[in-house]
Amino acid sequence: SSAPSTPARASPSQDLQPPGPPTRAKRAGGGGAGIGTAIGVAICYWVIAGIFENLGDVNSLPAILAAWSPDMLFAMAGAYLLLRTPT
Repeated sequence: SSAPSTPARASPSQDLQPPGPPTRAKRAGGGGAGIGTAIGVAICYWVIAGIFENLGDVNSLPAILAAWSPDMLFAMAGAYLLLRTPT
């Protein structure tokens, strides 16, 4: 007859984890990186909006297209980034 098997045991580091949902992973850079990214995106939007405004002013683009293009570009980029964010 074979010896009774012992149940598998979690590693010691898992024993120290409190019960409940897993903790969030730390982001690289912390809060300062998020603020810097937000400022960078805002400056990019401002520049792109200015370019499209100038294209509308000289009638290179219809006014409605020149007005909405920056919003649509950033909305599409935001939707893409949102959809590829792991959950």
